[in-house]
Amino acid sequence: MKKADIITIAAVFLIALSFYIFYIFNYRISGTVEVLVYYRDELIYRTEWDEEINLVLAIGPEEHWTEDHLQEHGIDEFLPVEEEIVNIVEINGSEIRMIEANCKNKYCMGMRITRKVSTAIVCTNGVIVKLSVSEYGGTIVGGIIWWK
Repeated sequence: MKKADIITIAAVFLIALSFYIFYIFNYRISGTVEVLVYYRDELIYRTEWDEEINLVLAIGPEEHWTEDHLQEHGIDEFLPVEEEIVNIVEINGSEIRMIEANCKNKYCMGMRITRKVSTAIVCTNGVIVKLSVSEYGGTIVGGIIWWK
């Protein structure tokens, strides 16, 4: 390979990298965006994600979530499931996060969905929180829209 070839390859790489960096820092989810909550690949909750939303969801068996327990945690909506799981999801205008989870490794509690970072929240106990953009008819995962 000649010196000119290496310089050309490096220049193309740097130009591509600069476009990618520009995209990452300026990308913002807009339009009609929905929050989808799945349990074991079944949709259990759907709501529109707007700037004014402030919502706390509880997922688990009815026996675990008593009325006092729901009030203590500030739960707005309860999503009953059959298995012994406990998940609390907080959805507000700027981010979505997992507050509590009884999965094995608790990695999902460190994950966030923001208007700039749209990676799904995935718990090992089967709960998945992700976004859907109605404008395109697809689901956003990792900043990429996957059409149905």
